Amino acid sequence: MKHETPARRLTFGITGGACRRPAISQGISVDDRQRHANIARRGRANRNILIVAGIGLGAFVLLGIIGYLIGSDDTAAEEAAPARATSVVAPAPVAPPPAEPSSGPPAPPETPTAASSTPPAAPPPPAATTAYADPRCAPASAELVALVAAGLTTDGHELANGTVIDENGTTYFGATTLDALGEMDARSDVWIVRDGAVYSSSGGARNQTSFPRASDELGISPGDPIVIAVDNCVIDLTG
Repeated sequence: MKHETPARRLTFGITGGACRRPAISQGISVDDRQRHANIARRGRANRNILIVAGIGLGAFVLLGIIGYLIGSDDTAAEEAAPARATSVVAPAPVAPPPAEPSSGPPAPPETPTAASSTPPAAPPPPAATTAYADPRCAPASAELVALVAAGLTTDGHELANGTVIDENGTTYFGATTLDALGEMDARSDVWIVRDGAVYSSSGGARNQTSFPRASDELGISPGDPIVIAVDNCVIDLTG
């Protein structure tokens, strides 16, 4: 068995210790490098994020500026359009060409038309009044004709040639009776009107109307001279 001296152990201890220290130093440097690498990577990542964000913000601002410029150009164009529309100048009126001088003789001046010496035609004479054989006869009013015609018992019949003789508050009324076709049904009949009431006198008047008899109510017979006179006036009208 080989015995080591103290000096040899000391040398070995120093030597062994020197061999182990580099191992400790190498472990610490690896961790530091890893931390530095991580910090560097995070720095690069943050820088890239900031660069991308800056590029995006710059693009957004650029788009806003472009949009503003385009909008300003459109507004200016719209405002300028009416001005251009109102600035159109109307064409000047074209004067008509001068009339060519006529080579013929000048036309004679117009002479006023002489007034006609023929006098205007005279207006037609007024219609002659109905001529009755008895001067007491006169045309009956439309109201009186309607009053007597209201008593006719046959539909479509009407009265024509209404004639009256007024005597002492009594009206002697004569008329011609026409049928629905306008044909003569009775040449002449006589009614008597007193105080607004109508009475039938002649035979046709009694048969054609519903009025009471004058001979019964007034004591005037069909042969009364005034009844005959107005009856004759109506006959004269029928010709």
